[in-house]
Amino acid sequence: MSSVDILVKGRNRALLFQKLARADVSVLNCEKAGEDIVIRIKYKDLKKAFAIFGNSWYNKQIGLHGAARIADIVKRNVALVFSVLAFLVAAAIIDGYLFFVKIDGVSFAKRREIESVLSESGVKCFSRFSDIDMRETERKILSQVDGLEFVSVKKSANKLIIDAVEQKNSGIEIKKVKDIIAKRSGVITYANVIRGKLKKNVGDRVFAGETIVEGVIEDGENVYSSYAVAEITLTCEFVTERFIDDTSAASIEGEIASAKAFLSEEAELVDYSLAETVGGYLLKINLEYKVTEIGGRIE
Repeated sequence: MSSVDILVKGRNRALLFQKLARADVSVLNCEKAGEDIVIRIKYKDLKKAFAIFGNSWYNKQIGLHGAARIADIVKRNVALVFSVLAFLVAAAIIDGYLFFVKIDGVSFAKRREIESVLSESGVKCFSRFSDIDMRETERKILSQVDGLEFVSVKKSANKLIIDAVEQKNSGIEIKKVKDIIAKRSGVITYANVIRGKLKKNVGDRVFAGETIVEGVIEDGENVYSSYAVAEITLTCEFVTERFIDDTSAASIEGEIASAKAFLSEEAELVDYSLAETVGGYLLKINLEYKVTEIGGRIE
């Protein structure tokens, strides 16, 4: 129930209570406040009470209770609430737009090249961040600006921060390959293409002789012949069969260790099986190993 406290000053209080009763205004509580009184009535009777007070008794509303108090708080703070909401909405909208581009870690010439790539990709002042694919922008800069070994693109407030690292001249000529070809069959478990077009996806199986990364650069509808630079990891399977005289743990473990050594790779045992045959047992060993190549063919 909503109620209101009213401070009442003046004499002849008996007449006041009589008038309130005749107007069907219930007094819920009455307390002394020095020489004055504080009465509590239902909020719905407030207008009738003020009409009764008239000029005969000084009165002042001093407190609200229940739903009336909540409504009063909301009413008094509605302007503040709307101001806060307007600020938050404006901040969210502004935060979604690009105002500045900052390029660090490279020479002036490289910065101009990176700015050219951004412009061709439609990344400019007042672009929406939601329209900018950060990973794709990194890939474009790396593929179209020669001499970079690392690029990071990220958002910071209304800035697009680009950190780049130029390749250091080691004095060793890096052999460029047209395409990266799988020399072993396996499943791609990692692919980081710096230059070129990935022909397979992570999780796809490739066979020896297949092209994994094609040495091309795509610019919208145009495709240019180039070279491939990428880091590709394949998970390969190696199956071998060995004849053993007995099925002891020592014999099996020895053959598995021998198979691993034969690979010259860090292999893991997937499983093995035994089948009895003439003169002994056939041990089938299934191993798994990873092959990684950066910027060249899978070896």
